[in-house]
Amino acid sequence: MFNKSSISVAALVAALALPVTAHGVVEKLVIGGQDFGTEPVWQVDNNGPAATTNNMGNADLACGPGATAPSSSASATAGDTVEFTWSSSWPHTKGPVITYLGKCSGSSCDPNSIDFYKIDEKGITDDDGTWEQEKLTNGNPVSATIPTSTADGTYLIRNEIDNLGSIPQELYPSCSTIEIAGGGSGLSGETISFPPGYSDADVEESIALNNIYSLDSGYTFPGPSVASRRAMLSRQPFSG
Repeated sequence: MFNKSSISVAALVAALALPVTAHGVVEKLVIGGQDFGTEPVWQVDNNGPAATTNNMGNADLACGPGATAPSSSASATAGDTVEFTWSSSWPHTKGPVITYLGKCSGSSCDPNSIDFYKIDEKGITDDDGTWEQEKLTNGNPVSATIPTSTADGTYLIRNEIDNLGSIPQELYPSCSTIEIAGGGSGLSGETISFPPGYSDADVEESIALNNIYSLDSGYTFPGPSVASRRAMLSRQPFSG
């Protein structure tokens, strides 16, 4: 099994030396096999990180720097797979990919007032220590599935990439507006809003050093548990 002891000090230093200007945005959204391009994607002022562990309280943590709503939404059916293709030049490889879903209130889709459910989280996915995020460097999408129990309505789906290869850690969120149909009675349980987002304990910088290269180091995803797994995990309520 892959072991962090096989990583040289030089490699670790190189990974943590990536500049904060290395970045990306969602360039294509595919839902249930239908390509919506960037039409439902919230547009941002720049493609840098929305926040780092030094400034977790800012409003950009919801959907990205200066994010503005799109003029149209994408249609989706509960149970559909959503694929997010980020910039083809995505430079980061170490860190989780986390997806949230939050229902808009009436005609308002204010990302800073929405309660988000976590619907997916992926970390190290292979025995060689490869993180899910590394798919993006090859131009491949990352994905999440809309829970079948999701109630019909207008939602923001929020895909978050966390770069653990930087100190302070960088968070890259992207939101898209989607209209969900064919769903159930609704999601329930723990939610999170952005800001305040994650607590200091969730994103402490030591995570980057202790877990970035190791499958068995006990990496803990930030935020609440995944909505579809709550009955199995019996995790304590999240308080960020």
